[in-house]
Amino acid sequence: MLDSKRFARALWALGLVVGSAAWSSAQAGLEIRSWVGTHEFGAEPGQSIPTGIQGYVNGALYTTHTGYYKFTYGPPPPVGLPSPPATGHGTAIFKNEFREPIGGGGDSFCNNPGIAGCGGIASVVGATFTRYYAANTLIPFEFFFHQDVGNHLLANGATSTANGAYLVQIGTGTARNAGPGSLALIGLTDNTVTLGTNGSVIGDHDFQDLTLSITQLPVPEPMSLALFGMGLAGLGLAQRRARRA
Repeated sequence: MLDSKRFARALWALGLVVGSAAWSSAQAGLEIRSWVGTHEFGAEPGQSIPTGIQGYVNGALYTTHTGYYKFTYGPPPPVGLPSPPATGHGTAIFKNEFREPIGGGGDSFCNNPGIAGCGGIASVVGATFTRYYAANTLIPFEFFFHQDVGNHLLANGATSTANGAYLVQIGTGTARNAGPGSLALIGLTDNTVTLGTNGSVIGDHDFQDLTLSITQLPVPEPMSLALFGMGLAGLGLAQRRARRA
């Protein structure tokens, strides 16, 4: 017959193993649901978003599941490649800033310490912040950028490309709108972009002036929490009995 100490330890091990495995599971929670006509970008040649990325210009980025989402300055390298994370900004000579939520008052990434608008402090590549969104929510981000003609705002889902554009891609693959998924890449160009047919883009089309990624964080399931709790309870019971022995 299994004694109580062994039973407690077995319960702890089962709860931690099963609970931790289920804790890491998550449904794909990011999706591009709207874009403007045929404003697709066929291939990303810039240095800050992995080469070969395809996506939608000014795509509206939505959450499909309630949970936490992490914003990281500079996207990760393509899956399977050992290269370090891409830089947060490319060849921009003016201020570029990413803000969430729209209107400021939240968190932001700024591109260059030599630019006065960044306050002399650039965001460190790999810097992060986390947001909580309900399902079916338009992520309220905007780009604030400066050109020689003044300052401009470009909000999530914007249809105008007169003063700039951004590219949104789900995942790091080469299929347009390969979603839903748990990773979104976003890149900004702060120069005027002319969009052609069949996904062609004319102008500064490298979308690397400010880049970031949004990652959906794992969400524990109710059964996972119960099993995890059982594991902790079993560990506590085993420790108490060990002290009495």
